[in-house]
This record gives sequence, C-alpha cells and structure tokens, in this order.
Amino acid sequence: MENSFILSFIHNNKTYNLNTKFIRLGFIYQFHIAVENKTLIFERDEEQQYRVIDTDPKSSEVDKDLLQAVITNLSNIH
Repeated sequence: MENSFILSFIHNNKTYNLNTKFIRLGFIYQFHIAVENKTLIFERDEEQQYRVIDTDPKSSEVDKDLLQAVITNLSNIH
C-alpha cells in the first residue's frame, strides 16, 4: 500500500512542504520523504523510535535539527 501527501510544518521560521510517501510492507511501514533534494526513509525501530535511512552513501549530511522536526511532525500524525 502506498499513499502520497505533503508533510507541512514550520522550522526555524521557514515553512517546509515535503513530498512524502507512506509505504506499508506487511507489518512494516515507512515514510519516504524528500528532504534537501534527496529521499530519506523514516521508519520505526524495535523500540518504536524513528530512524532515518539515507540510501545514498555519498550524499551530504542533512541538518539534524531539521530531521528532528520531521520526526516530531510524523509522530503528530501517526
């Protein structure tokens, strides 16, 4: 199952509208989110905390505060 939506929030006085895909694979679900021109995968780990997977090992690091803002907003909707 796959659903697309826009994750909207304000972080550091800047509005973000991130293209997001919700993907469910059996008992596992992921959010594939376009952040800073790359797609990152957000999924819950064994302790129900979100982890972020960057599938491109050569990509530059994303602002950790921005990632935390994404996680906070995902937690608010799920």
